[in-house]
Amino acid sequence: TERYVTVLEGTFLAGTGPVQDKQRVTALKQGTVVSETPGRMHYDGVGEDGVLLFFIGMGGPTPRVTEEPRAPGGPNVDPTARNAKLPENMVWTKAADGSTFTNVFGDPAKAGIYVQFVKRPPNNWSTAKKHANDQFVWVMAGKAYIGTGSTIDKNKTVEMPKGSYIHDFANGTTYEGTKDEDLWLLVTGMGPAAQ
Repeated sequence: TERYVTVLEGTFLAGTGPVQDKQRVTALKQGTVVSETPGRMHYDGVGEDGVLLFFIGMGGPTPRVTEEPRAPGGPNVDPTARNAKLPENMVWTKAADGSTFTNVFGDPAKAGIYVQFVKRPPNNWSTAKKHANDQFVWVMAGKAYIGTGSTIDKNKTVEMPKGSYIHDFANGTTYEGTKDEDLWLLVTGMGPAAQ
């Protein structure tokens, strides 16, 4: 089953093939998303600054595979075994509320699992909204201020700093925003998300 890895902080060293070669890894920084192809061999490492990772996978058995060692030269990471998307190479869209987002994989408007990055500038708030399914949110940078109910009250929110986890339950009315700093969220769930 395909697995997705998001670098939340630090340096993730990614390599592919049956032989672990510290000279043939790619150093991936915060916000990079890696998809790992089922049945292909890969290996991981941690940079000197440590690493915090977020994994998403559908589970299931891992097939037993064998691969020939990779020939010298070529890319450090075989793109047929592991695909890495850097934040600066992702397509970002501006939403009506002033936030920007990118669908890292999947689409919250369609059936199936999705992962989305959302960025908010200072003093930017969502509308009060409901989701058809549970939604899981991690604060990657900045501080989120979260609240519940159909009326947005910025003074009755809970501060969620970097590293915090938020579980928005299906059919609950929620909102989030920023005060004096930028915010970066990782949002995942099962689509379709809108009601």
